Amino acid sequence: MLSAVIAASAQPTHIQFASAQYAAGEISGVATVTVEITWGDPFNVCTVDYATANGTAMAGLDYVAQNGTLGFEYPETLKTFTLSILDDRLAEGDETLLLTLRNPALDGVLGQSNAVLTIWDDKPWSRDDPFLDGGWVLTVARQEDGKLVVGGRPSGNLGGIARLNPDGSLDGSFDSATVIEGLFPRVHALGEGS
Repeated sequence: MLSAVIAASAQPTHIQFASAQYAAGEISGVATVTVEITWGDPFNVCTVDYATANGTAMAGLDYVAQNGTLGFEYPETLKTFTLSILDDRLAEGDETLLLTLRNPALDGVLGQSNAVLTIWDDKPWSRDDPFLDGGWVLTVARQEDGKLVVGGRPSGNLGGIARLNPDGSLDGSFDSATVIEGLFPRVHALGEGS
């Protein structure tokens, strides 16, 4: 009698950034980056190294350089790490830094291993729009349709949140009157029309 053993091929564990783009306002002081894992067989524990590198943002001036290792234990699927953002008090525009994943443990496979973190300049904007004229922008979230949801400390009688069209003009279809007035240090875009 002949018998055969059929070995099931093991599925690799995939590790990657949850997004290719991250962003934080300069005044926020911190950026959170998410890394995700899709478990294969037969792993119970997996690690991956991460690192930062200068883009247009400079370590020590705009952010604190960081290298580290994230450890995942099954069934975890997400891990985050935070980066310190430095407010240099210069009106210099948005700047970027580069994020890299490398050295996945065992036979882990890297997916999206490079990402960009944009540090939004938080200096006062001077525009014709009443939200921004003399006000402070503390946070910005870009929607899929290219519009920007802006939170901060506005001038005038507007609430602390507004939406701008891709050309920078105030989006008149966004009803900020339904939003409680105040200071908005963080906003998140939920999708087109949200």
